[in-house]
Amino acid sequence: MSRQDVEEIVETYGSKKHAVIMMLQDIQDKYNYLPQDVLKDLSKRIDVPLSRIYSIATYYKLFSLKPKGR
Repeated sequence: MSRQDVEEIVETYGSKKHAVIMMLQDIQDKYNYLPQDVLKDLSKRIDVPLSRIYSIATYYKLFSLKPKGR
């Protein structure tokens, strides 16, 4: 999991806090789940508390915090 991946996603949307869901979708598309270290990096890059990112990720059923099959 690359820090550069997060940077590319943030550059796509800017560091706009209202784009968190779209950023999470892009991360999940890339890894098939939301890796913890990537979420931490995203939190720092867009200045949104990690707890807020986790609350969004756990609220929507389309997101998974555990690896899934292909």
